[in-house]
Amino acid sequence: MAVTIALGSYPNNQGFSGSNPVKLVPSTTVASLYGTSTTPIQLSIPGSNRADGTEMVVRIAGAVYPNAAGNVVLTVYANYGNYANGVNQYPTASITSAVMVNNVATYNGTNTFAIGQYVTLANIANTSLNGTVGPLQTANATAFTSNNVNGAALAIANIANVAQTATAAIGPVPIYTGAASPTLKALTNAPFFTDIALYGESKSGIITAYGTDKTINNNGTALVQNVSTGTIIPVPGVNFQVEPPIYLTVAHTFTVSDANNVGWLKQFSLEGS
Repeated sequence: MAVTIALGSYPNNQGFSGSNPVKLVPSTTVASLYGTSTTPIQLSIPGSNRADGTEMVVRIAGAVYPNAAGNVVLTVYANYGNYANGVNQYPTASITSAVMVNNVATYNGTNTFAIGQYVTLANIANTSLNGTVGPLQTANATAFTSNNVNGAALAIANIANVAQTATAAIGPVPIYTGAASPTLKALTNAPFFTDIALYGESKSGIITAYGTDKTINNNGTALVQNVSTGTIIPVPGVNFQVEPPIYLTVAHTFTVSDANNVGWLKQFSLEGS
């Protein structure tokens, strides 16, 4: 029999519920986290190997209210937790040079990153190589590579090697990204909810996910349920002894930018069996 156990943070401990939801007011077409920009709502995965070999179910529910007709996309991010002393598992690296050959960027500098992670580059001289880089294709103690910057492959094939005074910080991994919903009717609430399972395995240091998210569209003549099987990106380099090894955040992207788009998060919880 499946039972809910105290694996992570629960909505009532985070101060929101169906009657007191967390509000999201995105004004651009980029993913906006529920919570504030500096303190998003977080759901912790348990450390001390309690998540090792355990299937966990993430429950997310609420409603979106597009001010203009358009699509929404749900994304769940995995963020690496800090050690007990507050130090990040993956310290910020100093980048000494960057080059791109055949659409693959190489960043040189001492680092501890792992293949499959995402990092945030700052102060790279060539802005085409700046921003969110990942997933990393290769990674070792002195360099890492990727063919994807800011969510897209670069149109420029080659960029000459240039010395840099830049930094690379570990970033969140989009562990689950739903497909775009159907075009939602403007000025109408559309409920959303998820059925997403996570599984952690400490020998590989990987946490992965599978599942679906659903949006109910009231198009004026019918209630249409859309079921999306999302894109899954495994989270590598997880230290299961850290408390928490990772924590989750959730975001919505509105494909039509409008300052009056709104979302409400009413549930964000973790269950184990």
